[in-house]
Amino acid sequence: MTENPPSNDRTASEERPDQTWCVRLPDHVGTKIEQRLPETNFESVEEYVTFALEALLRELDEGEHPEEVPEHSQSEPEDSDAIQERLESLGYL
Repeated sequence: MTENPPSNDRTASEERPDQTWCVRLPDHVGTKIEQRLPETNFESVEEYVTFALEALLRELDEGEHPEEVPEHSQSEPEDSDAIQERLESLGYL
């Protein structure tokens, strides 16, 4: 009898702090990240991608529980004039 190799399947509930995953990025994405690195505190593309994905996952997790979002953080959409005035007052326009 031969043994099956160990499964590489991972679930979100499994904690494996000492293991890393390898992800392939399209060249154009990696290049853009490399170009941004000097403007950041990140030392590598890996650090940048890890930070970005963790931030995105936190945002998505918060979106799954809208009842936990404080009421004052849910604002009415502003019209384009109000947005333009706000951007001008902040010095962006």
